[in-house]
Amino acid sequence: MFVEFFSLTQNDPGETSPPVQLLSVYHLCADHTYRVDHPGYTGGRQALVFTRAGKGVVRLGSTAVHLGEGDCLLMRPEKFFFYRCSEDHWEFWWFEFVSPSYPGVRSVDPGPTGWRLWNVGSA
Repeated sequence: MFVEFFSLTQNDPGETSPPVQLLSVYHLCADHTYRVDHPGYTGGRQALVFTRAGKGVVRLGSTAVHLGEGDCLLMRPEKFFFYRCSEDHWEFWWFEFVSPSYPGVRSVDPGPTGWRLWNVGSA
């Protein structure tokens, strides 16, 4: 398995921050044994998952979201969820960020289900 990780620090007290604050970025190349159980996010934390190659699945409650090449998943899972490689390999980018509400600025909203999926074409 291959993992790249970048951690971005938060602003000092009193400094202004953009409407979306990027917390961390992961680039993962996983095999069929890869699985992560996660307790859920709090405090406005969200994730954007972009599949570069292979296939993976994210289970949010009773919903399984299958990801293939070019798929993006925006999610705000507030309860337990897991994600795993669903075939031989899964290469993906995982972005964690906070999207607070500011007057006049619309926050990133995954919608009433807590997730939104779209395909951005061939990676």
